[in-house]
Amino acid sequence: MPPPLWNGHSLLTRMPRESSIPAAPPESAAGMDSPGPRLSSGAWVALVALGVYLLLPTRDFYWDGVGFAQAIETSHGSPDTLLHPNHLLYNLMGYAAWRVAVTAGMAIRALYVLQALNGLFAAASVYLVWRIVAELTQSARRSVWFALLFAFAAQWWRFAADANAYVPSIFFLLLSFRFLLPPRHPRPWAAGLAHSAAMLFHQLAFFFFPVAIAGFLYRPRLKNGENASRGGVSLVAKYCAISIPITAAAYLGAYALVRPYIGGRHFWDWITVRSEDASFTFELARNLRYAVRGTLRLFFGGRVNQVQPDIVVVAGMLAFGTSLALVVRYFVRVRRLSAGECAKTSPYSFYTWLAVSLPGFVWILIYMVFLFIWLPQNTFYRLFYWAPLVFLLSTLPFRREHRVQLLALLAAIVCFWNFTVSIYPHSKTGANEVLTFALQHRQDWPQGSLILYGNSHSDLWLISYFNPQASWINIPSPQRDQVENLRQEAARNGQSFWLEGTGYDSLAAAPGGQSWLEEHIDRPHSLLYTTPAHRIRYYRIK
Repeated sequence: MPPPLWNGHSLLTRMPRESSIPAAPPESAAGMDSPGPRLSSGAWVALVALGVYLLLPTRDFYWDGVGFAQAIETSHGSPDTLLHPNHLLYNLMGYAAWRVAVTAGMAIRALYVLQALNGLFAAASVYLVWRIVAELTQSARRSVWFALLFAFAAQWWRFAADANAYVPSIFFLLLSFRFLLPPRHPRPWAAGLAHSAAMLFHQLAFFFFPVAIAGFLYRPRLKNGENASRGGVSLVAKYCAISIPITAAAYLGAYALVRPYIGGRHFWDWITVRSEDASFTFELARNLRYAVRGTLRLFFGGRVNQVQPDIVVVAGMLAFGTSLALVVRYFVRVRRLSAGECAKTSPYSFYTWLAVSLPGFVWILIYMVFLFIWLPQNTFYRLFYWAPLVFLLSTLPFRREHRVQLLALLAAIVCFWNFTVSIYPHSKTGANEVLTFALQHRQDWPQGSLILYGNSHSDLWLISYFNPQASWINIPSPQRDQVENLRQEAARNGQSFWLEGTGYDSLAAAPGGQSWLEEHIDRPHSLLYTTPAHRIRYYRIK
């Protein structure tokens, strides 16, 4: 019988010797919390991931992140700008970090600060995945390869190198998950506090409640035969007693601060605010197609036909091809082995496997069901069930003799493909058409230029963010007299005056607007750029 684990009872049956963590406390055996200066293998994996995330930040920015950065830089600390109910603490955290950087003398944009913060949270998440897999499987090498698979899968890698609220929220979900899993003693207070933090970073973390309840209600049989599930209700009560009040208090306090700025909107209307295109859809065939596609895209991303070949891309494709060839060779070798040599082994008892898998299954199921009917086309929301998918994969029995080689090859395939086809190309400015346009035309909008727009949209956010020297004026329904007054003011002050496409369309629909446009538009010097994905229009006014 192996000695107790983590000062608790051992839940594991006989452990395979090869590639497994010794029976001594696995944390020290795998390098976890070991004394001395040596870093654990998980810490090295996390540091490698952090270096990659920071060295290859995306330039194909997620439009929400640009909006967050714009809000941070223009907020002047105002709560109505920083406290958004969908991701209550994210902008506030970003604002604090950006102000610290600026105060320290760094000339840095908020967008880049948010990217760096996400890299830190993502790397910390990789470390948590490594620890959780190590504790579940008792295999040091298996935990490394699954941590690498998690770190360099398509969607996680892409958003770890960008600015968004998903990564910090998922980090705290992972922390909460670790506090409720066997074989460690349950820590409902810590799990509840971490879950509350996750919800305050993004509302989608709310659906973790059934996961925690499942984890606390079912505790497997301990060494002495006692069923630990008898205390499950008490654990759930403690967990809810901290997660619910803290989250509710934070939202109520934030609502009190922003209420003067939102026109007296009711609390429920405020916390359930969403974009105009966000809604439920019940087209089952379409939703199923999106669900399958989105789950596959968690592993692999990018498009080969959009990659511009250079020496890095060629090297990446050669590495990918080599890894794929080695996987084929692996399966050929396995088929030649005898049944005895290929016997499947599992280091778990049934009760341990169920305690590990049950909350993982619930985690995946609850998000897959919700995202099946809520914006199923948005692959990035599926990041919320990426970690439990990795955990369940890690508990599958592998063929003993060759399992480590297969895991290494699969992780290499995912990594090299995503680096070559997605991450590396998108780290270049040229991969983002709108960003390229914004930077190329800075000289057309010198300091003080006036640009009028009617409606905000993602392309406008990016172009305006990278052209802060211009003055961006929002008039949702501009009238002829308003625009004429602005034109005359700009002429007196020696400023150039422009109409962005939405401003142009709104004025053209106003009385007398079309004739005014025909008279004052300087078409030879206007900036018009149209592709299948973008329609960018900036009309210069004479």
